[in-house]
Amino acid sequence: MNENQLITSKSRKILSQELEKNLELSNSEIFNIGKKIKTYKKNINEKYNEIDNYMDKQTEKERKAVEEALKVLEKKIDSVKNDSTYKTKEKEIEYIEEKLNITMEKIYPYYAKAIKKIYTVYSDKNERSKKLLEFHDVLGEAFLTKDERKIMGFIKEQMKTLPEIVSLPMIKN
Repeated sequence: MNENQLITSKSRKILSQELEKNLELSNSEIFNIGKKIKTYKKNINEKYNEIDNYMDKQTEKERKAVEEALKVLEKKIDSVKNDSTYKTKEKEIEYIEEKLNITMEKIYPYYAKAIKKIYTVYSDKNERSKKLLEFHDVLGEAFLTKDERKIMGFIKEQMKTLPEIVSLPMIKN
């Protein structure tokens, strides 16, 4: 082992004599400071626990009131979910979702055909990426709500920061 490396004892690492001399800082000084730092951290954690306990004790009545209010709210929600108006609206949503799914199933072959066509017509990788991006941007504008487009924009920005594992031009660009 080189003198400049840390020497590891069974319980802790210590500085080599050479490094200790060059730094003008002894192992015992480091460990004394470390002991103080650990004590401060322990005291801080204890104080946080004391604050938490104090807050719990001082707000016990209010927390119980909130818990009771939540129970009442949960019962009301269950009651509303059994109401005929609510059930009718749920069935309407299911019907509309089914229509959406049927429409999406019908357009998928056209989507797949368009993607294949872009790959066939545009052999240059950069040009193909641009055309895929253009195609997906138009689809996004046509099919997605404003909020969904915002979410997709956020996802695209996050994807740009990821390492290039798989080429996903419609997402990365």
